[in-house]
Amino acid sequence: MLQRILISISLIYLTVLAGESDFASLGYGEGAAEYLKLPRHAHSAALCGAVTAWQEELAGFQYNPAILDIVGIPNGYPITGTYSFMSLDRKHVGVDASFAIGDYIAAALSLMNYGVDQIEERDEYGNFSEYFDYRAITLAATVAGRLHWPISWGVTLRYISESMEYEAGNGFGFDLGATYRPIDELCIGISGLNVASWLFWTTGHNDMVLPSARLGIAGIFLDTTLSVELDVAKTIKQPIDVSLGIQYKLFNILSLRAGTSTSLDIEDRDFRDFDFSLGIGMRYSMFGFDYACPITSSKLGISHKISVVVKIPSL
Repeated sequence: MLQRILISISLIYLTVLAGESDFASLGYGEGAAEYLKLPRHAHSAALCGAVTAWQEELAGFQYNPAILDIVGIPNGYPITGTYSFMSLDRKHVGVDASFAIGDYIAAALSLMNYGVDQIEERDEYGNFSEYFDYRAITLAATVAGRLHWPISWGVTLRYISESMEYEAGNGFGFDLGATYRPIDELCIGISGLNVASWLFWTTGHNDMVLPSARLGIAGIFLDTTLSVELDVAKTIKQPIDVSLGIQYKLFNILSLRAGTSTSLDIEDRDFRDFDFSLGIGMRYSMFGFDYACPITSSKLGISHKISVVVKIPSL
């Protein structure tokens, strides 16, 4: 059973992140819950995850909990639901609800479900024996506030549950983040994800969710019409991830988005083929809609992600 779990975790990693030139021979991807890197919202997916300092709405607080305070929630309670159409029978669903606590603190509750259906199980000779499924659910609570007007902080506590056949794993982890906004047109974000995060299996095997550090710099140009962000992220035992996201607004109702990302191996002077993404966002009154089309360099091909936003008015 331990061997099955290890093989399944490796399979989940490959189906989520691996590509034709993803440093497969270098031994990366040795941690659990790699699906947590997937953008939860279509808004962030359209920017290839370059949202660690993103100043608009809640697209970035998955990667930096301090973003929740930058947005602020003075006029309602935003609820976001996301569904992803993915290849290889993968499922990715997310729900977020945020609300204000006083004038300077905001909070959010998040649920994410990820799974892969009909994974082939083979015997020691490589012959097919049966299918089994993999399921993962994460619950998170985020709190964010301000130390001083240009500086914000945020903390996320996450519970992780994974299961396959008759075995299950459970664990906890933290995300920490901060932002610095010296002027309205510039924001710098920094975060540490999956701090002290482990997954404990009923078999007695323990998996570490690899911690990572992120740095993002976002700028707003053309009188808030154009937004650009550059992100750099480093996960232990994995290469450096670099992503760039761009958004252009039309009439303050429609947003056009695009992004690109790659991974750099400084030691071996190698890099992964570029991923790309395209997307749109629409806002009218209390409703919002986001769509993203990530185009990966791997054999996973094209996927589609849709998010629906409803802002319930405050009483």
